[in-house]
Amino acid sequence: MRIGVPLAIAAVLCCAWSSTAEAGMAALDSGLFSMYQYADDQSSISVTICGNVGDSGGCFGGGTLGPFERACALLEGTPHTKGDVVTRALYVLDARKSSTAPIVLYVYVRTDKIDPPFDDINFTLKKQLPLGITGGIKSRCSMAANEGFVYAGTDASSAVAINKIHFTIAPASNGPVSAITADSRGYVAIVSPSETGIVAPDGTGVFGMNFQALYEANTRNALKPH
Repeated sequence: MRIGVPLAIAAVLCCAWSSTAEAGMAALDSGLFSMYQYADDQSSISVTICGNVGDSGGCFGGGTLGPFERACALLEGTPHTKGDVVTRALYVLDARKSSTAPIVLYVYVRTDKIDPPFDDINFTLKKQLPLGITGGIKSRCSMAANEGFVYAGTDASSAVAINKIHFTIAPASNGPVSAITADSRGYVAIVSPSETGIVAPDGTGVFGMNFQALYEANTRNALKPH
């Protein structure tokens, strides 16, 4: 694993602007946003953190997640604040290059120590979990999550559910997966060629439905035809 600030980020750091927006009762990092960029060969993902901290604005830093064989999906976890520190998980799915190697879920912890006008950003690799299902260079992977679980799979194998606290892994589909989507309440749809499984927010009960393309939608991302 390598963690560093890409040159593109360093070039932006000098271009800060001032802001007079009042924070009020907003979350400690409510003025910040994250930008992610995959390397051309999907061997790494660069992260850039920009926005406003107090009366200062600009890009405060970032890092590089990796190396991976073929990173194919990334999710942010729910942020948690304690004092002046905000932590959140970052989940990166690596589909691998070999069609026989198990795909891997990398779990990072991003830490923002916010002391206006600064944000000290760090990334730490917490877990590297082989999921027991396969992908490969030509596979299509899918990943979605709710508060308790991450659901990941490929169209070359099947899907699994990963417990966010205990990191236990359980089967979540009977065959290849064409999509995994979630709604704002935490219901997850795991779409296979012949059926869709709907998982409740607490992870209990997978309800198989004889629909080829049944998806969940949320308030942030548009649902597009597959």
